[in-house]
Amino acid sequence: MPRRKVFFIISSLRFGGAEKQTIELINHLDSKKFEIFLCYIKNEDDLKNDLNLDQLSGLYCLDKKKRFDFNVLAKLKKIMKQIRPEIVVCVNPYPAFYVHLLRIFFQINFRIIQVMHSTIMPDRYNDLIVRVLYRRLINRCDDVVFVCKNQMNYWIKKYGIRNSLCQYIYNGVDTDYFNYHPSFEEKNQIRENFDIRQTEIIICICAALRPGKKHVDLIDAGKMLIEKGLPIKILIVGDGSEKKNTERHINQVGMEGNVIMLGFQHDVRPYVAISDIVTLTSVAETFSVAILEAMALGKAIVISDIGGASEQVIAGENGLLFPPGDVNALVACLERIIARDLFLRMGEKSRILVEQNFSVEKMVKSYKNLLLT
Repeated sequence: MPRRKVFFIISSLRFGGAEKQTIELINHLDSKKFEIFLCYIKNEDDLKNDLNLDQLSGLYCLDKKKRFDFNVLAKLKKIMKQIRPEIVVCVNPYPAFYVHLLRIFFQINFRIIQVMHSTIMPDRYNDLIVRVLYRRLINRCDDVVFVCKNQMNYWIKKYGIRNSLCQYIYNGVDTDYFNYHPSFEEKNQIRENFDIRQTEIIICICAALRPGKKHVDLIDAGKMLIEKGLPIKILIVGDGSEKKNTERHINQVGMEGNVIMLGFQHDVRPYVAISDIVTLTSVAETFSVAILEAMALGKAIVISDIGGASEQVIAGENGLLFPPGDVNALVACLERIIARDLFLRMGEKSRILVEQNFSVEKMVKSYKNLLLT
């Protein structure tokens, strides 16, 4: 049986959850069943080295210069006419704009699978674009895949996406890669490197420094916990546009000695491994891959109850949920886990949940079944 030609198209290969999940999927698909092509629109390729190039029959960059760049359309048309894919997988709505133009105006026939990683639009302009343009494009697809159930229901209700097109496939992580257990000596060495005492409780956040991630809420919560007499150290793993504002806030509230900013780390495992609790304080989130990674590493989770958070965290079992933006509730959740010494029990449950529901193998199997139907 000939291999099915599948063409993935994504906005970029910058560091991000959608990009990481797309690469994980491509790297794990059965190359005996699928001939795989990947195209990225904007020339941002931080994660390019994570690709297993042996899996790919073609890798293309369209080098977009403007928001809607018709040179991109011309380049894409040429590539698609050469390849003639059976299936085009659009990662998030922007690539679908070009893909649908090809199918409508140039009569290039293929099945379109739209994969949605986003939920709440960051501003009114983007919300308007979804209502006026992307909603119509999504409803013209052959299949629409969301990364969690809450997200799917949100898009169906708010934007009128046709229910008959929709399904959800959870993001997945490599449970073998995250089955990482550094020795007591190795953990101690990392602590010593950052002047973290054995008696201090480490709270870690792995997230790009962007406004919607609200790192300042965690810093404020840490300050309140310290004022309650708890020995807290906060690790911030990530980089981004809010770095200077975050540093300024740390200084303003006098947390310089209690917050360690590690910047971008390609391998987060050592820093999560030494942590007692992993948190995410976002006010806009869909289904955090960073939280899945922390769960796979066996950590107690405290996360804002937004997007698919309630599908990742069973409150009271592997972590706790709090209303986004509510710093007092965040403090209460962190204090409850610390006071009751729930780190180990919740961490063990996190690992079990990832193995049951959020492994990369389970994700890939679901996509394979979809691509072969």
